[in-house]
Amino acid sequence: NPGDGRWWLTNALARRFAADARALFPSFLTPGTATLVAPLVLIGFGGVLWWICRRPRRAWWLARVGPAVWLVAALGLILAVDLRADTVVEIESAQIRRHGGAPTPPTGTPTRFAHANGWRLGGGDGLTVPVNLRGGESVDLEAKVVPPGWLGRLAVRWNDGATTEIKIKRGPGLETIAMPEPPGPGRHRLSIRWSGRKDAALFVDRVIVTRE
Repeated sequence: NPGDGRWWLTNALARRFAADARALFPSFLTPGTATLVAPLVLIGFGGVLWWICRRPRRAWWLARVGPAVWLVAALGLILAVDLRADTVVEIESAQIRRHGGAPTPPTGTPTRFAHANGWRLGGGDGLTVPVNLRGGESVDLEAKVVPPGWLGRLAVRWNDGATTEIKIKRGPGLETIAMPEPPGPGRHRLSIRWSGRKDAALFVDRVIVTRE
């Protein structure tokens, strides 16, 4: 596991369905809603299982329907991953396609969850970010130029549409960069490509979806 709150199952689901699966699984490295909900679900499931197994006839019934219950649970998980609308997409997520660049901090860094995770783009490098929208949202990119103050351009497009160029010259902190208006509700691909001076790079942190 990469040490940033994800593990092999969340990464496998994210790659397979081009969707963010992290929010549906608990993590004690990067706590979220699932970290609080999952223990309660397990306690409830354990209580029901204990009640069923107290009687031999109920236990026999459970043994017969058990495989069907697991299949329904797996289907529910897949539907939740596929239908969940995005609010924040972290750039280090497994579903993102990367065309060059390097992770920040580098792979193998201890306690990666304690650092600002993202992706560093050099000249010509890019990212393709799958985004699931409800409709009526605005989409922003959080990023910063490294070193600060250097000039560069960000080429952005939705799916296979027209490319929009955004000039960037920012200060030392993360900046919120407005993306072109998305095509509408549903699944889309946000493609970005960075071009700047030889010594300038773009650190990309996350994509933020805001309901207007």
